[in-house]
Amino acid sequence: MTLYKGYPVYNRLTVFVISILFGGLGIDRIYIKEYMTGLLKFITFGGFGIWYFLDIFHLALGKKIGSNKYYWTCELPNSKMNCDNESKMIKTSMLYLVIFLFLFFMYIYPWGNMPVLKKDDPYKDSAISNS
Repeated sequence: MTLYKGYPVYNRLTVFVISILFGGLGIDRIYIKEYMTGLLKFITFGGFGIWYFLDIFHLALGKKIGSNKYYWTCELPNSKMNCDNESKMIKTSMLYLVIFLFLFFMYIYPWGNMPVLKKDDPYKDSAISNS
């Protein structure tokens, strides 16, 4: 593990991908050595989904999740990575994720097949109209 000023260094894109795939289970927090919050996130299934999405959005905006006791690789001096380019990659990945989730849920629950009540429906108001 790489250390800088006594703190671990992580690749932001790696943490982002782990957070998307396994963030609901707290694996992203365990990866950055925050074991207690990782366990709490695991027990609550990603904070009932809220904590999961907050972590993804924080990472997409370039913020750190959990404590700030670590560095991104792009923050190191003499780093070949640029934080701005990495942020653009993450924001583009986030856009693709939102589009994918939208299309996925539209496929699961197609809004076009919802039943519609017609005006001349013979069964309309026929519950007790014969009395």
